[in-house]
Parts: sequence; structure tokens; C-alpha cells
Amino acid sequence: VVHIHNIIYELIDDLKECVSEWLGPEIIKTEIGRMKIAALFGKPKKLQIVGGKVIAGKVRTGSIADVVRENQNIGTGKIEEIRIAKSSVQECVEGNECGVKFTGGIDIQVGDILVFSIEEEKKRVL
Repeated sequence: VVHIHNIIYELIDDLKECVSEWLGPEIIKTEIGRMKIAALFGKPKKLQIVGGKVIAGKVRTGSIADVVRENQNIGTGKIEEIRIAKSSVQECVEGNECGVKFTGGIDIQVGDILVFSIEEEKKRVL
């Protein structure tokens, strides 16, 4: 496709737009909370059910969870469900205890820290 521009600024804007499309979106990861694991409840198939206390921020259904053991990130998964006293909820805030269904194929242990984050896509601009 050939574009003809009479004004140099239109050419520059057109080039910036084309290059921005080639770059793809930028993924921004924002930490929203942390939970210390206190109990393991089951490991059906590819998910693990764990319980613990939210020690910072909050945990939200659908958030990304990094598993931290001895200050080392050992893997990443996703929170499929949150339960407080047998009730399914969308989020649990700091200071409360809850159970979560974690998918990710990592063997979580008592004492691990789950670091929760959300990812947003942002269009890159030059």
C-alpha cells in the first residue's frame, strides 16, 4: 500500500501508527496482594486447593499467582475460585483467611507465599 502525504507531520503520524501495530500490546503486571499458605486441602488433577491468610492487599478470582518459596519465585498459576467459609466469593481482603483453587502445576507447600497480580494490555505508542 502506498500512501502519499503533503505534510511531513501526517507522514510521521502514519509511520508511528504502523510501527505501533507491529510492536503489539505492552503487558503491564500489577501486584494486588499476598497470601501465606497455612493448609493444603486437596490436589484433584491439575489444580490444587490451598488455604491461608491474606497478609497484604487482596486476592481476586482470575488473578495471576506467583508461588514464592524462600524468596525464590518457583512458578506461576491462576486463581480459579475463592472460598470463605464454604461460600464462593470474588475477592478476599487483607487480614482474612480463605481457600483458593490454584491451577498451574506447581506443588504448593505450607509456608509458601502466593503473590497475586493482574495483567493489563496497553497499546504501545511511539
